[in-house]
Amino acid sequence: MIMFRRSPASAAPLRLPLPALPGLVLLGLLLAGCGGGPATPGLADGDVLFDLEAEDLYRVGSREGGTWDAFTRITSMAFGDNGRLHILDPQQRRVHVVGESGEHLLSFGVQGDGPGELRNAVGVQVLADGRIVVADNGHQAFLVFGPDGSFQRSHRYDADGSLPGSRLQRFGADAVISHAQGFRLEATPGGGPPTPPTTTPVYRWSLDASHEGGARERVLDAWRPEREPPRSQGGAGGVGGATMRLSVSRALEPGVHFAALPDGRLALADSSAYRIRIYSAEGESGPPPQVVGREIRPVPVGPEEQAGERARRLADLEAGGGPQLQMVTQGPGGTGPQVVPQEQIREMLRTQMEEMTFWHEIPVITRLAADADGRLWVERSAGIGEEGPIDLLTADGDYLGTVPAGGLRTPMAFGPAGLAAWVELDELEVPFVRVARLRVE
Repeated sequence: MIMFRRSPASAAPLRLPLPALPGLVLLGLLLAGCGGGPATPGLADGDVLFDLEAEDLYRVGSREGGTWDAFTRITSMAFGDNGRLHILDPQQRRVHVVGESGEHLLSFGVQGDGPGELRNAVGVQVLADGRIVVADNGHQAFLVFGPDGSFQRSHRYDADGSLPGSRLQRFGADAVISHAQGFRLEATPGGGPPTPPTTTPVYRWSLDASHEGGARERVLDAWRPEREPPRSQGGAGGVGGATMRLSVSRALEPGVHFAALPDGRLALADSSAYRIRIYSAEGESGPPPQVVGREIRPVPVGPEEQAGERARRLADLEAGGGPQLQMVTQGPGGTGPQVVPQEQIREMLRTQMEEMTFWHEIPVITRLAADADGRLWVERSAGIGEEGPIDLLTADGDYLGTVPAGGLRTPMAFGPAGLAAWVELDELEVPFVRVARLRVE
């Protein structure tokens, strides 16, 4: 069990009308650790620390080949309302279902192009009635399974060239929500290079059985920084007769972070400022959002930060990490992922890093999530390559406190009665799932 103890005071949240008013200062919080500055790297003036105690419930994951929990890569997990945990391993093309005590209940999924078979599964979620939803970007469809793993139906999606990601969130009783991963680039002969979009859509897909396809609704448009048109990368070659083009990489630019709250509201943070917009379930078509945040300013990016970020990326790339590239093509032969040799990817990324540009400041927020009780988990940056602290806020934006770096991380999945799940690596870097129960007092 994880218990939160705060010290020594809290304060009302910072609420701002749109547009945000300059010069407001969050008052009333005592600096954690006292003294003239933060006592721990990554902490800010006004942080109030939580002390955490964790009671683990179970863990699953085996080094032995041939067992159901010999995981290869876990990209998505989701709890059902009954406390069962659903684990997606896309390399296995399998979904594993675990009971409240960690017992293996069932596994389902098989690679293939037929109904209910998996091609390129990226995310899993569980609806209110226990149906299991798998987003498969190879089929460009949500595959819906019964609680027993039996295939029921497929809801095809067209996200204008953008596809759902691994953070598939439940939205209402029979819908899921996700922000678009990637974006469509279209060019006409003689028309010059295409212009990347300046917004990222957040879509709601209804998976009610009455719809032949997933009824899609665009609920939010998040700001995306402007980027240069893509151009050919030196030595990149092509795949399937197509030239591979990438935008010049820009490091440290702000990303899109959103969370679906249990009461149907939506929280969105889409810039480097600590400003979170809380929308009604109608999104941008509803009333103006409530804006909450803290006066934590981003760190400017100078030569030292640029050198540090470039070195971090190169080290990650040479160690076999770094971003993974997937091409999804559409043509007379159908739609599907194209396999790109990893060395070809690395060569393109090395070229990108040599020409890399930088956003002018390090974004404050690196991740946003909501637990089953409606609390917001706001991960903050602590600098180049550093794990930052996590703020906890109520659904209305009241600041509860800060979990320092090195402690509990934001779970990959939240469940009922405080259930939470993380993916971790053992000493041999074999993935396993850790499940605990959270309680805030």
